[in-house]
Amino acid sequence: YKCKNFQRGDCVIRKIFRYKLVSIYFILSQLIVLTAVFGVLQIYNKAYAKEQDRLNAIADNRIQLDITTTKPGSIFNVSGNAIWQGNIIVQGNIATEFAEAGSKTRCEVLLTINEQLPYPMISGHIPGADTNDIGENVVALGREKYKYAYEKDGNKYVTLDGEQYRVSGVIGSDNSDYWDYSVVFNINCMAHNTLNNIGKNEQYVVEIYSNSCNVTDSYKIFSQNILKEDSMCNIVAYQKENTGESTINTTLSRKNIKTNIMVYIFCLLNCIIISMFLLIQQKKELAIKKIFGYSNIRILAGMALQIVALMLVALVLFIILYSGYQLYIYKTTGMVMRFNMTSVIAISVLFLITLLITMIYPIVGVCIDTNNAG
Repeated sequence: YKCKNFQRGDCVIRKIFRYKLVSIYFILSQLIVLTAVFGVLQIYNKAYAKEQDRLNAIADNRIQLDITTTKPGSIFNVSGNAIWQGNIIVQGNIATEFAEAGSKTRCEVLLTINEQLPYPMISGHIPGADTNDIGENVVALGREKYKYAYEKDGNKYVTLDGEQYRVSGVIGSDNSDYWDYSVVFNINCMAHNTLNNIGKNEQYVVEIYSNSCNVTDSYKIFSQNILKEDSMCNIVAYQKENTGESTINTTLSRKNIKTNIMVYIFCLLNCIIISMFLLIQQKKELAIKKIFGYSNIRILAGMALQIVALMLVALVLFIILYSGYQLYIYKTTGMVMRFNMTSVIAISVLFLITLLITMIYPIVGVCIDTNNAG
């Protein structure tokens, strides 16, 4: 029984690959098509995941302040005092000297924390979330920045503005790289060098935000605190209600999505060429079948089944290779790209389009041969 099954399986394989060279070329072409299609899907998935992470980070109630100071460091001195509602963060064009990365890196400084922060944590916590962090040099890093950290005494450290900082946590999302380049400080867990370096700036962007309450009172107190320190300070406030400009288009254009589409079109044209060779190689076989009374529909159905079988072989090979690649991506970046309904529909449509395009020449060729014979 096992022998019969083996012979039956061997017979099916021989039938699928009886035209070896054309079959191999067709499978290779399909692997490239699948790679191109999944490349496009992966780019779209990453772009939408990144946009979703951005939207998840936006609070319901927000006030943005564009601040121009005349007194260095005044924004960091007492600005967060007596504020018990919402969180306050300094963003904008502030940067720290990242020694291990060999460059200046944009950063954020938390001035006040009264509710949950939006950062998704892979491990650890945001500076200041643990009372042991207060008074120490502590920083949280995005996944990409964490790669530069070195180990010492069982902890990870980086050098920022000439000072050693302990890494309290790693920020990152499973689905996108939105948080991967983050460097997050807490005003109570920073070295003087860093504060002095950032304090040299004259312009800042500050956001006061909350998901649970109105932040107008916090804004008023914050403004009063700054003006006490720097009476000449200029503060322009905006009530933020929209979600800002979408990042999808910039993400897609940066990923060269047009290249994937061009590769896909080229492979579809290649399918037509392969079908020409397939028909040429089968001409004698088709002539014999017609002598034995095979109809055009039956002949074309047989060719279609052969093409579908080759496509399925290509799909199985692709799934094996793709799974290995995704395992490598997960081990190196921690991100997971999952198959979803969009991927399943895309593969189904891909199969249908490839089959239809590949069958164009055989249909024309078989019909012409029949008319000539007639």
